[in-house]
Amino acid sequence: MISSNNLIKNETTFVLIKSLKITYFIISLLIIITLFLFLIFPNDFLLKITPICEWKMKYGKECFFCGMTRAFISIKNLNFSEALRLNSFSIPFFIIIITNEIISFSFLIKLYRK
Repeated sequence: MISSNNLIKNETTFVLIKSLKITYFIISLLIIITLFLFLIFPNDFLLKITPICEWKMKYGKECFFCGMTRAFISIKNLNFSEALRLNSFSIPFFIIIITNEIISFSFLIKLYRK
């Protein structure tokens, strides 16, 4: 016999999972829009609107993501050696982002087909 507490826990868990899925898809949509705009805008404009690294300004050292914008621009221009020089994590990070987008939209397609 299912108690009312277990029923409430199951319903709460279901709502939480559904909320997390919705949030994940919204973030994925924002990422894909950002990547699309990144491909459209000229490189000079992208460099102009990129903020200065707070960590570098505050501590005088580069953070983990320093050089990532310039590295992504190099990836956009298919200059992978320059991307690795600017930030050694740029290519793996870019692959992770693209893989995430493919997975998220494959789930969306599966949901629409049901």
